[in-house]
Amino acid sequence: MTAMLADYKNQKHPMAPNEFFTHHGSLAKDLRESLEKRLKDPYGPPTTALCTTTLELGIDIGKVDKVFQVLQPPNSVSSLRQRYGRSGRRQSKSDKKGSDLRMFILEKELTIRSGLLNALRPNFIQSLAMLKLIVCDRWYEPPEESNKYFSTFIHQILAVIAQWGSVRTDHLFQLLCHLGPFKKVDTTHFKEILVHLKTKELIEQLKSGEITLGFKGNRIVEHYDFFTVFTTPVEYRIVTEKSVLGTVPIGFTFIEGQNMIFAGKYWRFESIDTEKKVITVSPIKGGKAPSFFGDGMMMHHRIAQEMYQLYQSGTFPKIENERFRFHIEGKTMQLFEEAVKNFRTLKLNLDSIIQVGEHCYLFTWMGTKVTDTLVLLLQRGGFDALRFSDFSVEIIDASRKKIKDYLYNTLLNDTFSTEFELASMLPRKQLEKEKYDRFLPDSLLYLSHGSRAFDLERLKDWVAEYFSLHI
Repeated sequence: MTAMLADYKNQKHPMAPNEFFTHHGSLAKDLRESLEKRLKDPYGPPTTALCTTTLELGIDIGKVDKVFQVLQPPNSVSSLRQRYGRSGRRQSKSDKKGSDLRMFILEKELTIRSGLLNALRPNFIQSLAMLKLIVCDRWYEPPEESNKYFSTFIHQILAVIAQWGSVRTDHLFQLLCHLGPFKKVDTTHFKEILVHLKTKELIEQLKSGEITLGFKGNRIVEHYDFFTVFTTPVEYRIVTEKSVLGTVPIGFTFIEGQNMIFAGKYWRFESIDTEKKVITVSPIKGGKAPSFFGDGMMMHHRIAQEMYQLYQSGTFPKIENERFRFHIEGKTMQLFEEAVKNFRTLKLNLDSIIQVGEHCYLFTWMGTKVTDTLVLLLQRGGFDALRFSDFSVEIIDASRKKIKDYLYNTLLNDTFSTEFELASMLPRKQLEKEKYDRFLPDSLLYLSHGSRAFDLERLKDWVAEYFSLHI
């Protein structure tokens, strides 16, 4: 998308000086650094960077006048907060300009063929919800407490050994787990990781009993990118039987049969090649797609709940504090009223489970984790379920009664499922999201991914609350 916008400008004004540049993970390093240098130069020419999340990673890009969020909001309040914080940084005490964020959210005109989600204007409502959380509640996503961060733990094991040459295992555990930040890593996990790293030739044990780097461990530590622990979302090529549609960053759990929006149309994942990073899709017939897919990030349940409250109240939020000036333009109020009206027309103000033809739609309003947990549990129960959005599930050829019976009789009383079990239902390659996940044994990879991708307890709480209101 960034390349398309830059290319559009250059085609419209081919003789004008180029002031538009792209910045994304797939771009060559020298091109990214050239743009970063241009942005830092306080006396340089006017420059507009069309970028993905790559400029959120702590890169010093100097003074930025304005930040524009286009098409749709990010799925993270922290991300949006960081983006607008990029602008308005003072170069001197006399420069009193503040941060300037302008959002241009794409919402298409509704027709008889518009999809169900389009009618709810979710991108627009999500934008309002996130601005309210930033400005009024001063909230952003808290650190993930359930994740044991095994990938980063492996990185630190290698870093400590590289620093000291060799180390006793008890000293390593004391440093990283007992005194250090990895207090959730117990001795069983610690031993399991060391044994697995030895089988992968990342470490080896000396006759003295100390551990040192193995052949492959030395190669990893000596590589220039060893010092960066984080990774940007992996980009997958989206292809059909006939053509390549483009690329998209995938940072969440994805499942064959899942739906997505891409290139203005609605598609279903038919196959996923994790080795070649290719997703084969097929078009879904019967109406236009909803323009809601997200950006590869997971949506926190607080954002989805805030969206639900806006729909339910039907009152445009008062977004202001002493340090923030909020201004709306154009058809903003009309879009809000339209979204609320359609929310009530669908009777989502009365019930979170609705029937549309032969399909059933369940709105969790609880974010990506809970929604993905529900999708996998429904699939395990034999339903053709897929994530419809970060806060809703589509169940094909199913009735409300059948879904409600399954929720009440199975999920409400389920004491056997765990996040570990849900993660083990998916191919290993799809779970390797963090930089060093590939060096984890299956058991710890399932534990790690399950803890960060699924939330059984919150789902069970949602199901219990649903039936307390609808029995």
